[in-house]
Amino acid sequence: MKQIDYFVVTHYDQDHGGNVARTAAKMPVPIRAFVDHGDVMSQSGEAQEVYASYRKALGDARRLIVKAGDRIPLAGVDVVVVASAGAVLKSPLSGGGAPNPLCSGEPARPSRGENPASIGLAFTFGRFRTIDLSDLPKAIERELMCPNNPVGTAGLFLVSHHAFNMSNLPLLVHALQPVAAVVNNGERHGGQAEAWQAVRQSPGLEDIWQMHLTPAAGERNNAPTRFIANLSEAGCRAHWIKVSARRDGSFRVTNTRNGFSKTYRRRG
Repeated sequence: MKQIDYFVVTHYDQDHGGNVARTAAKMPVPIRAFVDHGDVMSQSGEAQEVYASYRKALGDARRLIVKAGDRIPLAGVDVVVVASAGAVLKSPLSGGGAPNPLCSGEPARPSRGENPASIGLAFTFGRFRTIDLSDLPKAIERELMCPNNPVGTAGLFLVSHHAFNMSNLPLLVHALQPVAAVVNNGERHGGQAEAWQAVRQSPGLEDIWQMHLTPAAGERNNAPTRFIANLSEAGCRAHWIKVSARRDGSFRVTNTRNGFSKTYRRRG
């Protein structure tokens, strides 16, 4: 690897942007461009501090401020910004745009701050599609997916907001019809029951893969241990979940802790 073309900072909460400067300083290769949603949108001292640190970390790198509907020019992959700075995609992606029959019930209360400003990205590689909506809360999920679903389906869903209950509405998750899902959770961060069940009950979902075991979620919600990268934060070796995608829409997920892998075929 000679360089990192795009380093996406989804928003300025501590767990997403707090270590950008430290990470950039340790990189053995240059970062050519940082991608973000623009100025900080929270008045909290923590967010202000993270944003100030991030601005210093930019150095000589290019700063790319994106809005919903923009594309990040990554060779061979169509990377579309579906949400940014509180706004959502209006023009459908290929295969998207149909009415979403799951759009019922009362809208969630709008929220302010950095989570609603999160950058959400859809990646399309041939017939493979995955979506990562960072920490978007339910109100923005509904705005994105109702009354029409602009994304279509996504074979792999990167579970939003570490699987906290404040995200992952069924009208989003179930409309995407993922075959598999990956949760970037911590032992004590995320993995709440309502979000777990919204993902687990998605029609056609085969498996959920986790970054960490979450004891508080209980056996009912945690995946079998072969799907979990880190079983304890004590002595954690920072194992990760690897995804390898093919243009035919199939993809392979690997747990680097134990080498367990499974291949998923494109549905339809």
